Amino acid sequence: MPTVGEGGADEALWARLRMWKAAVENRPSVSNTMSERKHYLPIYERYADDTAMSELAKASRAGRGVP
Repeated sequence: MPTVGEGGADEALWARLRMWKAAVENRPSVSNTMSERKHYLPIYERYADDTAMSELAKASRAGRGVP
């Protein structure tokens, strides 16, 4: 997401998205149930590297729907 002032012609749209993002991140029902970012990165990295072994990852590689 571009930082403030770097959204070009779509800056107004990015501003709305930034407001929504801040509202979601600050909502107690979200912030109280989120893990720290450092816990997510290794998991997402396995999906990016195509080495994840979850049932979802296996189905995606096989071109099947989510089990």
